[in-house]
Amino acid sequence: MSYSNARPQPGMWSLFVTLALVFLAIPLARPSNDEKTPTIQFVYYRAVHIPFAMDAPSRKNIYAVTTDNAEEKQLTTDGHSLNPVLSPDGSRIAYLHITADTCEHCLVPPNYEINVMNADGSEPRTLATVEGPLMPSWSPDGRTLVYGGAAPALDQLGPDSLDADTLSKMYSASYPLYRIDPDSDVPPRLLADNAASTFAGPKWSPDGKWLAYSCRDPQGGKRSDLHVCLLKTGEQTEPKSFIDGAVRYSWSPDSTEIVYSVFTPRANKNRAELYNVFVVPTDGSAPRLLTTSNDGHPPQWSPDGQKIVFCEREKNKSLIDTINADGTGKLRLTDPKLKASGPVWSADGKLIVFNAPIHDKLQVQLMNADGSQVRVLTHDRKLSCANIRWVQNTHLLLLLCGQTVAPFGVQFGSSVDGEYYTLSVDNPIGTPRRLAKQGSMAISSAIHDKPKSNALFDSQVLP
Repeated sequence: MSYSNARPQPGMWSLFVTLALVFLAIPLARPSNDEKTPTIQFVYYRAVHIPFAMDAPSRKNIYAVTTDNAEEKQLTTDGHSLNPVLSPDGSRIAYLHITADTCEHCLVPPNYEINVMNADGSEPRTLATVEGPLMPSWSPDGRTLVYGGAAPALDQLGPDSLDADTLSKMYSASYPLYRIDPDSDVPPRLLADNAASTFAGPKWSPDGKWLAYSCRDPQGGKRSDLHVCLLKTGEQTEPKSFIDGAVRYSWSPDSTEIVYSVFTPRANKNRAELYNVFVVPTDGSAPRLLTTSNDGHPPQWSPDGQKIVFCEREKNKSLIDTINADGTGKLRLTDPKLKASGPVWSADGKLIVFNAPIHDKLQVQLMNADGSQVRVLTHDRKLSCANIRWVQNTHLLLLLCGQTVAPFGVQFGSSVDGEYYTLSVDNPIGTPRRLAKQGSMAISSAIHDKPKSNALFDSQVLP
């Protein structure tokens, strides 16, 4: 039989064509390196206690886990490391370190220092000594660290963790605020000496040119009155102070304005909590009243800077509203019966994620930015989920879920039984994935394998 004269049968031609198309299609179906889903790294710390031991230190170490690997990695083993914060590019971690010869909860007060190490835990080094526990904050470009405003060393933040005496001392004191360059030998620079101790640390403007922080009035006044102070990071200037009580605020996306809410004491005499929502430009112009609210949830800008989302209360039930940045177009998004709270915009501004109770447990829900198509993402009769944040510019959510989730932020502690979970809003089933074990605290994240030229993603700390 001559192979040169043999012809494939008609059925064989179909098979050859099919195989050729399959092999041609394989390279096209593989995503390029630029299109692959980025790996997101999370870092956090956990404390291990020795029960029933007097003057026994708790061992605190830093751990890391990524979205493509469920196995966590222990980054420190000295038992003295806490409050880690990833740099925006995910390459370094700034954290608080307790010197080896001291310990928290011991008879002798501990000594603290700011350390920095690579994201894999290698090459740790000390940047500066500090007077108390705090949370460092990276600038958006990752070149500068700001720290200050000592906070109580809380191992767990639950309903009974903060007594009146602790709160009084915490909010009546003032602390220095410093700036340091991790890549130089220049000593830390004092920015201000009137920083207030709150669970929300300094907030950089998106362009990195301004720093907003809770403060005492530089001109005097009552020590109990909190303000928002502004500093221009590139200049040695005195901070600018805003209205009394302005401790809940957020930056506009273009870094030119701040929206904040101020409690009105007069309303409290009538047993009606009232907050005035203001917008103030950084150029020194007078604040303008945007609207009033009887709920103190921090107002938040939409990513395009056109709208602001905030909470209201009606017959003791919370609801979510939006309003245009010029004070017009107030729109109710949720029905009071839903008891919605804690709204957070998605990075593209098309979605809002929020909390609402189901069977007396807070659950995660999602809706369009106009309030339409409300969808329940989690539905658990045993666990509550709160402190929701979008993970970078993705459709991934970071949740804190537990039997009793603390309503406070988790930078300096977590709920008694809370665990961190991730959840994709594209998941129709709504099944959260456990990210960090019980007792994990002070979680932050960064895109771990993004191109260095991509500045869309910033490091985030869950407040």
